[in-house]
Amino acid sequence: MNVVPSKLTKSQALTIVKVTAYVGISAAIGYLITLVTKNPDMFGVYTPIVNVVLVTLKQFFTKE
Repeated sequence: MNVVPSKLTKSQALTIVKVTAYVGISAAIGYLITLVTKNPDMFGVYTPIVNVVLVTLKQFFTKE
């Protein structure tokens, strides 16, 4: 199997930007939760929960 790198297309670059923004927003929400709950040790626990909630909300509002 030969894997050859290629140039990124506009669509691929846009996908990377969207994912980066999504991860940043998710982490920021998780961080805000840790500030409100005054429990910074829970940041690692809250982040995946926030991700699941955000993906679920997105799916509710996405038309196929």
